[in-house]
Amino acid sequence: MPFLNMLAAVWIQFENHDWISHGENMLDDVIDIPLAADDPARKKFWQAKMMVRRTRPDPARLAHGEPAPTSFINEVTHGWDGSQIYGSDQETSDRLRSRIDGKMKINEDGTLPLKKNGVEDTGLSNIKNAFEPWDTDEALDPERHPLRKWS
Repeated sequence: MPFLNMLAAVWIQFENHDWISHGENMLDDVIDIPLAADDPARKKFWQAKMMVRRTRPDPARLAHGEPAPTSFINEVTHGWDGSQIYGSDQETSDRLRSRIDGKMKINEDGTLPLKKNGVEDTGLSNIKNAFEPWDTDEALDPERHPLRKWS
């Protein structure tokens, strides 16, 4: 199965990007991670450290003395509810669903409608870090692609 690695990578990313979406990271709060002297990024990107913007804090937490463990906000519902397909809000669900026999809106050829930017319109469309283009036909048989046919 020469496509298995690509299938696994795409599926993991498909699930993961609907499990966690904390929104835009902090612009003014950066974590500096020093790079080893032999790290290829030093030469390729001319940098001695990697700078990672910190995740936004949960605004519902108490400023001082919070008894609960660290928490972060999530912009979407958890992927186990099918929101990577149907979306995490009513507007997205209404745009994607046909409201006929519980099926999604599809084109006459059985493919998903495209957004203005040419990427398939799915529940992940509003997630900033989604894998685009979502089209993985190079790795998968289109007839077996989990997002291609809705029968």
